[in-house]
Amino acid sequence: MIELALTLNAEAIFFPELSLTGYEPELANKLATNQNDNRLDIFQEISDKNNIIIGLGLPTATESDILISMIIFEPNNPRQTYSKQEIHTDELPNFKNGISQVIIKTNDKKIALAIC
Repeated sequence: MIELALTLNAEAIFFPELSLTGYEPELANKLATNQNDNRLDIFQEISDKNNIIIGLGLPTATESDILISMIIFEPNNPRQTYSKQEIHTDELPNFKNGISQVIIKTNDKKIALAIC
């Protein structure tokens, strides 16, 4: 899908909730990582080389919680993480709410992220 977005000269491409791992709440603790995971470096390289913003969904871990998150790869910028702020009742056994918003700026536009 990223390659297709590149052929269409897209400025950004965002993938669905937990797109890298699949929606597997019971496995989230085992699958959780963080924005600095070197397995994600390829997406930063693609972003840098092709001047495209990429948002990928996966569970992330804090010291005490697992969050439903999106890692944001912006060309030649540090990665950012946005975490879902309103966890559904059925997700509460496995995930906690994120606490901050991420705003992305591209070509005079501001994009506020959300995971539903």
